[in-house]
Amino acid sequence: MMALSEEAAFTYALLRTPAALYPRSVFRRIIALSGAPYTPETLNRLDGATAALRDRLDRTVGVDKAFTFLLLQGVEGARSYLAAHDLSGFDTTATIDAYYAVAEEYYPGRLGLPWTRRAPVVVDRYPPPAENEDWFAVSHVPGGPRAGYPQGIYFLRRHMMPGVSELATLHENTHLMGTGSQARDGYHRFFDEGCANFFAYLVHAHHTGSFEAIDLYRTFLIEINTSLYEYPSFDRIIAALVHELGLAGLYRLLWRRLRGAQAVDWSMLLHDVTTGQVGLQ
Repeated sequence: MMALSEEAAFTYALLRTPAALYPRSVFRRIIALSGAPYTPETLNRLDGATAALRDRLDRTVGVDKAFTFLLLQGVEGARSYLAAHDLSGFDTTATIDAYYAVAEEYYPGRLGLPWTRRAPVVVDRYPPPAENEDWFAVSHVPGGPRAGYPQGIYFLRRHMMPGVSELATLHENTHLMGTGSQARDGYHRFFDEGCANFFAYLVHAHHTGSFEAIDLYRTFLIEINTSLYEYPSFDRIIAALVHELGLAGLYRLLWRRLRGAQAVDWSMLLHDVTTGQVGLQ
């Protein structure tokens, strides 16, 4: 079993509670927690952090005092959430394995897409030269295939938490069909990443009958994994394509992408669809 890390548990609690400071990543920069497994001792460390913030609140004035007050309020809210909810049963590797099975059921099984399984690898840091990157996951060895590092989906442990682990698994498994940075004919980021998100949303919603995890995952992308800030706009572009072409149209576009269609200018796709230059053919 791989338990939640302290960082992941704290982040999850931040995502599940109201916060007046935006983005929520500000809390992670100020409150230092480790990649060690989340335990009751984590609450003691948060108590130490809140005590330090109260002391700082007494010594500051003006804007600094207001900021410290809002920071303290957010940390106390997250701490209260952790105290009231038992997260000890969350198993990162078991969750990822379970959603690999969901990916296999839907992508090649129900949708007939050319999915190939590659093993999951949960890491505390990515292999060089990407050891300082903060991506939640990546569907190949960072830096390219090389000896000593297995091909597969690499998940960054500090970002693996309920909701995010499931959607990240479905997202990255979409790339295993042939989209993303390892695509044969280049990386068309808005379409490759937007499709990975959209199909992850569709599969997760159909599988669970709920949008709760999707809402949490999207907040995570906007406020926590902020190096990937383009994802919200990617989602909007794909939603606009679905509005024009329907889900069947997006499915056909994905197949054209996987087959390396040269007739499509992927960088201008939304414009070409809305002006009738690209259709369902």
